[in-house]
Amino acid sequence: MNELPFISAKCITYGRTELLEEAIYSFLIQDYPKDRCELVIVNDYPLQKLHYPHPQIKIYNLEQTFDVIGDKENYAIELCQGELIAVWDDDDIALSNHLSNIAKYWEPGANLLHWQKGVLFNSKSISALKALGNSGIVYSKKAWLAIGKSPIENAGGDMTLVLALKRLGHTVLASPPDEECSWFYYWANRSYHQSGQGRDTDDRDSIVVRHKRHIENLRVNGKMPTGDIHLRPNWEQPYDELLREYVERSKPAVLKGLVYITNYEGKDKLEYVNKILEHLTHLDAELDIIIYSTDGLEGLVTHSLNVDVQVKPKVFSNSIYAAPWQPEPEFIWLYREDIIAKVDQYDVFMHLEDDIAFNKDNFEQFVKYNYGEYKLEGYIVGNILYEQDNGRKFLPQFHKHYRGVGEVLTLNGERFVKPKNLHQASLIISKEQLKLLIKEGKFGSFPDVKGGYNIKCTAMTEPYCSGVLTKVVPIDDIGKSLTEHLTGKYAKVKDRHKGHWAASCQYLEDIEKELLVGSPNLNQWAISQELCTWIYNNLEIGSTILELGSGSGTKELTKRYKVHSVEHDSRWLGHAKDSNYIHAPLVDYGEYKWYSKEALKVIETLKYDLIIVDGPPGNIGRKGLVENLSMFDTSVIMIMDDVNRGPEASISKQVALALGKEEVIYKGYEKSFAVLK
Repeated sequence: MNELPFISAKCITYGRTELLEEAIYSFLIQDYPKDRCELVIVNDYPLQKLHYPHPQIKIYNLEQTFDVIGDKENYAIELCQGELIAVWDDDDIALSNHLSNIAKYWEPGANLLHWQKGVLFNSKSISALKALGNSGIVYSKKAWLAIGKSPIENAGGDMTLVLALKRLGHTVLASPPDEECSWFYYWANRSYHQSGQGRDTDDRDSIVVRHKRHIENLRVNGKMPTGDIHLRPNWEQPYDELLREYVERSKPAVLKGLVYITNYEGKDKLEYVNKILEHLTHLDAELDIIIYSTDGLEGLVTHSLNVDVQVKPKVFSNSIYAAPWQPEPEFIWLYREDIIAKVDQYDVFMHLEDDIAFNKDNFEQFVKYNYGEYKLEGYIVGNILYEQDNGRKFLPQFHKHYRGVGEVLTLNGERFVKPKNLHQASLIISKEQLKLLIKEGKFGSFPDVKGGYNIKCTAMTEPYCSGVLTKVVPIDDIGKSLTEHLTGKYAKVKDRHKGHWAASCQYLEDIEKELLVGSPNLNQWAISQELCTWIYNNLEIGSTILELGSGSGTKELTKRYKVHSVEHDSRWLGHAKDSNYIHAPLVDYGEYKWYSKEALKVIETLKYDLIIVDGPPGNIGRKGLVENLSMFDTSVIMIMDDVNRGPEASISKQVALALGKEEVIYKGYEKSFAVLK
């Protein structure tokens, strides 16, 4: 068995004893072998002498403050005995398994370890489990020596260090399971935060001088103890319990569903019923399935299913019809009392005919709009039935439900079609919605032409018209709205209604085309519709965007967001009247051309929630971003545009590695973009 690595937790501090006590406590509770780790603390605040006698903790109190943080880093690392150096900042938190996690994820020959998943902690609560950038990184002392030690820099030195280590190769991206995350990056409302102060510039004092001034102000006002300080390690909060509670809250609730499948034609539809069951097994739900069939359905595939399937023989009678135009057995009407009796036993109820393949995408879309932040009050989300022929999707009920629909609703920033005929793809309903229909006396009945509810219905979710619930179908993510009608019987006779077939195919294709080129401000050289839609779906309205490289797409963004636009070309300045433009001409820095750093100083004063990298243009290149990442708040999500092009794809990967972020590529119709988070 290989010996566990000796790990030195390296901590530099200056006048932050309350925070330091939490960092020390984090070390004391580690479950890692005591003879394989140490905590090295360097304190260069001369007015404080820190004391905590412990065999694994070494505190060095200095009489003079380092002028440059890089020198302080090198001094501390020289004192470390370990082969691995774990950054142990005095304002962050480690859970008891952190050193064990380092040993678990470290790889032989590695130079650097980033936490691809850790705890982002803001305002004394967990904000997210996500990549943590340079917080809590781990590197080998050998690699540190190979790059010539830490750069002699102040703020921004951590990025310079990381980029140098990455050039050596073999970086580990550690992504523990949620419940095993061990490093807390404590960002907001904690203390004077170096990462938020920007690089040193000639027109202001260094970060060291500014921090000294801050500490001196606290001392003068009686808020900073001096002299001999005997540390008392403790945690302000039970961070391990906070993580457990957060993970538990974040687990998606497993919905329990009751599915009714009506099989009118017995074994003639067996092939389709088996396909339906296969689709249902992939839903993230606990399902009970009842199949009412004209025979026993011998040959039904139910083995290896994660659902309970019952087959109940039933001879359907056509003596009672839902309506003169709807000669189908009144399934829901006949069994409405059984459903009503079970309304509190399940979260969702489904009614499928024996040839409708409700799928995982359909279910995820239902969950999205019925639970959590995207929930639509007063609306019920349906699907679009389609048949497929030679690669084109045909809508059997198109002429009744979608052609000339006349009303497209925008709800929570997304677009929905309001169908004319409510029977279309009425497949699933939540317990809450079902109870509402029962309360209103409209479950199991269908409106007649006079507005009454005397006609009995076959589908579970038909009766939501007259102000109870409004039926809508999402079109901004139309792929998840489509549910296949397996028989394809309408498509097979399409020649008999050629105009209807062509019109419905064209309808879908027009929607898809509209999503791609619906706005004259999007696509081609501007940001794509897909990128814009991703932002709409993931960034709260009113948030702030910083974009590098502006264009016509900026006009679309300013309709919902506050935008700061960095632009080198003066011809584009003011193109979007509601954007705040920052004119940053291109400068030749030798190895690369990039925006004027002098012009970008203003960014240090800005707060933003998202960065879009869409400039400089491809013929100039974007290497300057990699070399100047410390100028930005890289804790926010970053979108890298044009990654369908080789150079931009390479830059995106370099930035993701440098920041320890996850890179997700989204391929669009004309071009692709990457989301780094």
